[in-house]
Amino acid sequence: YKNNYLEFKNDIQILNLFQNNISNNKYKLIKIFQNNKRSTVKLYDNGINKIVIKKYNSILNNSYYLFKEFKNLCYFHPKKITPEPILFYSRYNFFINDNYIVYKYIKNEKCENVYYNIFKCIKLIHNLGYINTDIKEKHFVWNNNKMILLDVDHHLKKNNGFFSNIFKEENVLHCIDRIPKLKLYFSKVSNTSLFLHLFKINFKKILNNLKHYLKIIIND
Repeated sequence: YKNNYLEFKNDIQILNLFQNNISNNKYKLIKIFQNNKRSTVKLYDNGINKIVIKKYNSILNNSYYLFKEFKNLCYFHPKKITPEPILFYSRYNFFINDNYIVYKYIKNEKCENVYYNIFKCIKLIHNLGYINTDIKEKHFVWNNNKMILLDVDHHLKKNNGFFSNIFKEENVLHCIDRIPKLKLYFSKVSNTSLFLHLFKINFKKILNNLKHYLKIIIND
């Protein structure tokens, strides 16, 4: 990557070159990490380097979100938090919607104290003025004595302003909900942050129940 990111729009030759490197077996498919309606994540190897290619499959999950993820990779990689980004590619018009990011593969090595190092990684993200609202243990890998965060999409967002400390503490509670063993390392939070967290949980439950009842009504 150069000057933080590379972006190509509506350049069919570049896209074809990129796709031909895959189709001509210069890079062989090793593993499919994810393949659903939202995105496809695949591991490729050319015998020297291993790369991960992520493609958004839905038009609704458009290039904006994937480009934001690529910019997050570019920002956090020099701080040794994310994999090294290689390429962002977007080609779109009325009929075509191709969106890719490519980054270097990070091998998950054995870690003696997984949860403490996940805590340190989250703490560093908080200290940089960001929060991650979709923390999952599977999003972290241990490599070269560093805990690396793989998934840095739109859920990784800036946290600044007058209420930033409250939102940071609420994010701590979110992290503990997702990975309970992190509770050993985080400090206690304020009652305000606890109230906000409980409100968000209950509000989500209300929305999910509403969606459930609407589906029943529609089906009937």
